[in-house]
Amino acid sequence: MDEIAALARVSKGTLYNYFESKQHLFLSTVLESHLDSERRLDAPPNPSADPLTQLDHLLGSMAAVLEAISGDMAVNLQVWGVLVRDPEGRERLLQELHRIYAGRADSIRETLAEGQARGVFRADLDFDTVATGVIAIFDGFVYRSVFDPAHANPAALRSCFDALIRDAVVGGEAANTAGASDA
Repeated sequence: MDEIAALARVSKGTLYNYFESKQHLFLSTVLESHLDSERRLDAPPNPSADPLTQLDHLLGSMAAVLEAISGDMAVNLQVWGVLVRDPEGRERLLQELHRIYAGRADSIRETLAEGQARGVFRADLDFDTVATGVIAIFDGFVYRSVFDPAHANPAALRSCFDALIRDAVVGGEAANTAGASDA
């Protein structure tokens, strides 16, 4: 806390006016990092855009923030190590992560449902499975990039997303005619 106060050019007492403990300061730092990543996501396209364009935008936006998020993850993982020992901090972090992931998954599900209703996406599409898969692929790239910075590669992430959309969402031959290979 002494070092943080010195870097912030405030007294240690001032820090404690804003943060009850080191754990609360750590939690605030991690939460702000996650909120910052959410703010970096581009606004969705016009709601009247076709579902494939909307999905393309969602996934492209996630790929675009990969490098920024990956840069914060080494510190975030260290902070998580401290927070797991604090039940209140762990619960607050878990609630925030659930909110972030639920928002991303809901956007994906809504877009998939619209695409299915318009006949653009497969009729047998399982929205939850695809949304969970997209988030798992994203997380895999983020967490691997902590140990191997080469995985903070938006183009490689996008390629994985494109394969998922081509094969699971649009489906085989239709993907080529619908332009999903460029999604």
